[in-house]
Amino acid sequence: MFLHIIFCANAQPGSIDLSFTVGTGANGIVLTTSIQSDGKIIIGGWFTSYNGTAINRIARLNADGTLDSTFTAGTGANFGVSTTSIQSDGKIIIGGQFTSYNVTAINRIARLNTDGTPDSTFTVGTGANNTVLTTSIQSDGKIIISGGFTSYNGTAINRIARLNADGTLDSTFTVGTGASNAVWTTSIQSDGKIIMGGNFTSYNGTAINRIARLNADGTLDGTFTVGMGASSDVYTTSIQSDGKIIIGGWFTSYNGTARNYITRLNADGTLDSTFTVGTGASWIAQATSIQSDGKIIIGGLFTTYNGTARNRIARLNADGILDGIFTVGIGADSTVFTTSIQSDGKIIIGGLFTSYNGTGRNGIARLLNCFPVTTPATSAICNGDSIFLQGAYQNAPGTYYDTLLAVNGCDSIHSTALTVNSTYSISDPAVAICNGDSSLIYGTYRTAAGTYYDSLTTVAGCDSVYSTALTIIIYNIIDPAVETCNGDSSLIYGTYRTTTGTYYDSLTTVNGCDSIHSTALTVNPTYNISDPAVAICNGDSALIYGTYRNTAGTYYDSLSTVSGCDSIITTGLTVNPLPAIPVITQNGDTLASSIANSYQWYYYDTLLIGANSQSYIPVKSGLYFVEITDTNGCTSISAAFSVTISSIKEDESIYGLKIYPNPNTGKFNIVMNITQAENLELKIVNNLGQVLFRENLKQFKGIYEKQLDLNKYPAGIYNLQLISKKGVINKQIIIE
Repeated sequence: MFLHIIFCANAQPGSIDLSFTVGTGANGIVLTTSIQSDGKIIIGGWFTSYNGTAINRIARLNADGTLDSTFTAGTGANFGVSTTSIQSDGKIIIGGQFTSYNVTAINRIARLNTDGTPDSTFTVGTGANNTVLTTSIQSDGKIIISGGFTSYNGTAINRIARLNADGTLDSTFTVGTGASNAVWTTSIQSDGKIIMGGNFTSYNGTAINRIARLNADGTLDGTFTVGMGASSDVYTTSIQSDGKIIIGGWFTSYNGTARNYITRLNADGTLDSTFTVGTGASWIAQATSIQSDGKIIIGGLFTTYNGTARNRIARLNADGILDGIFTVGIGADSTVFTTSIQSDGKIIIGGLFTSYNGTGRNGIARLLNCFPVTTPATSAICNGDSIFLQGAYQNAPGTYYDTLLAVNGCDSIHSTALTVNSTYSISDPAVAICNGDSSLIYGTYRTAAGTYYDSLTTVAGCDSVYSTALTIIIYNIIDPAVETCNGDSSLIYGTYRTTTGTYYDSLTTVNGCDSIHSTALTVNPTYNISDPAVAICNGDSALIYGTYRNTAGTYYDSLSTVSGCDSIITTGLTVNPLPAIPVITQNGDTLASSIANSYQWYYYDTLLIGANSQSYIPVKSGLYFVEITDTNGCTSISAAFSVTISSIKEDESIYGLKIYPNPNTGKFNIVMNITQAENLELKIVNNLGQVLFRENLKQFKGIYEKQLDLNKYPAGIYNLQLISKKGVINKQIIIE
């Protein structure tokens, strides 16, 4: 095994690269940066000079930060350049708010030759009617543009479009009504699908909030599930090698889950819960770039990340946690709008800042960084052993990686190719002995059955294991079990047995070892089972063991158990006499039954609900019955008892009896005028005959007035009875 460690340069990642000589830098905002394959850097924005040299809104820098004078932009762009993208042939796509480039009219989208001159073969016609905010180049050379425009070269197309390589509109890219508001960012997946973010809330009429994925033909990808999406603008998107998507912007939640300004989505659009941002950025994340090791550069307007001070630039580990090795000091003094990573890992940042960690840098700077160095090694173990690699004990062949941090924060990766050498397991012939004997196995006499082992070392240093199995011959033959019923016997090994148990006999085998025969005898019981007694009333019958019975006595049945033994089942039947037929008597207006255990009154054949007392007060004439039940549950019913309730004509000439209000809610008044002194009884009865109110008036004369409150009784119809020598007056009281 060998290890070879390589460390990066001594500068701390995140510190300013003083070898990047910008002089006085840009005199205005730098909104976009793109790095050419030769290391030169395209910058765009709102500046009109770079290090004192007039150059309008687009420039190219040499790898050392100085202005590239071979890049001939002439008068440049007349308004801001928001986006730059470099084609595989080195030509440069620019987009923004400009309407001319080097005095040539061209609206908001153009292509430059590698020397900065406009490419006349790129035919945009009247171009975009509003700002182009972002551009992305497909592998086939077609160009995705997006922004705030609603037409391209006179054709209506809302905020996202695809151009052919010659600048004409690609009519096969079908966006329908497009995005409902600005599209700030686009990124192209390896499968050609397009991630887009912005301030839109629908695409082609389908509600989708600020983040979406389009199929390669421009239609909305319905498999990209964002739920409620982002709560506010998405300004930047970056796609990881595993297909997951970093998004940044002005949002504070994604699909209802709090995520402050930065988060990661799974490839299907759902929130990646493994990306741990804590409280996230303190304000807008404007730019994101992904390093080859999976770490993430973010820039924007924030001043903290998850509570730790980080002014407008930070690096996150692949799990979303702040990378403390990336040391920015006091960082940028104003917004970072763009980040780009060079092939050597160094980071170009652009924006509105005028200093970085206290060093003057106007709008453009380069930060030091380094990538991990991989060092190979080999190792070998024996099968069954393990070695600690890649943070765990490994026992399978393969290549494993370990990452070490150098003192300057740059990773050193060690790769180890692990070989697992074979061990041999050799099975010697098995050995058999009689119980009580022994056998010499690998130098030791053995008397117990089992597998025994010996080991030898191979030339590779790995053990070879020999094994043999020792069998102890004991013939214990279990003959079939026998069952009999209690009182019977069974012939077992020459003897009749009547008791449950295991019985044995022995024979000698041909190899001289005893053979023991055994059998189990089970004596099954018979059962006498008493079922619960049954009681009925005289005249009824009960189904007992398949026959209806009406005579008191004990009845029997027999069943065979699963073992074939009889079981006897018995039950007793009691026939209870009926109670004596009840007699109804009348005392005044009350009916009474002879004494019983319980009562139920009937009016004709109608059961009077709740009339369960020994006495009952009838409210109307007719035939009444009472049914009684004794303690055994047997019943008898009385003969019919006729009740006649006399009444007189209810009109105003007799007592002038009035009830008001009626209907009522339980409170009402009773008024009457008695012109001659007489005895009167006034009562209120419910439909069960229960008296709720009673008043006796002795030799009463004059005006009677009384207010009653029956609010505690349920709504329904009640009967007011005025009883006098003339008869009974009945009036209904309706309580609602």
